[in-house]
Amino acid sequence: VTLVGALVTGYCFLRPLRHHAVTGARELLLRAGSVVVLWLIGLAGLSALARHDFRITVGGGEAEDPLMDLFGELLDSVNPTVGFRTDLGPTLFYGLLWILGVLLIALLVSRKAPLPSRLVRHQEPVRPVAHAMLLLLLAYVLVGLVVGLVVAATKGRPADTFAVLLLGLPNITWLALGVGIGGSWEGRAEGPFG
Repeated sequence: VTLVGALVTGYCFLRPLRHHAVTGARELLLRAGSVVVLWLIGLAGLSALARHDFRITVGGGEAEDPLMDLFGELLDSVNPTVGFRTDLGPTLFYGLLWILGVLLIALLVSRKAPLPSRLVRHQEPVRPVAHAMLLLLLAYVLVGLVVGLVVAATKGRPADTFAVLLLGLPNITWLALGVGIGGSWEGRAEGPFG
């Protein structure tokens, strides 16, 4: 579930339709249905594998780390076990929403993908604007990537910078887009990690 994954999924969904002037709603639904089924099967398989437990060592080491000492106090344990599991139901539900959103957006932003004949009249007012917005968002991600690479090369701590780029690049750059067009964001973190 990444920007690259969404772009590839949308491209693969629309590519076989590129030679049609219009398409039937049934054909479009069958193509979308097959993509959705494959996506849900893949998510179910990953959910079955996404579980792991491991021990973390807190406090008592030679180099005192206040964060690890805090974990030890919060967990009231010397060697706690942590882990993760996936809940299949919510994973499949939110995955279904994600893939349906990706396919709908792919149809909206594609300037060449055929639509059912009843929807062709909506093509002109929607698609050019949606396509331009997609290009703007992708340009912001590209600018953010270039800025991130420059920061990684010049400011030190490249591992931290690459971690931020890998995990949050679209989110960070799209927040910057919101600020750039006059929006304001306010955030606050509380507790021991604030």
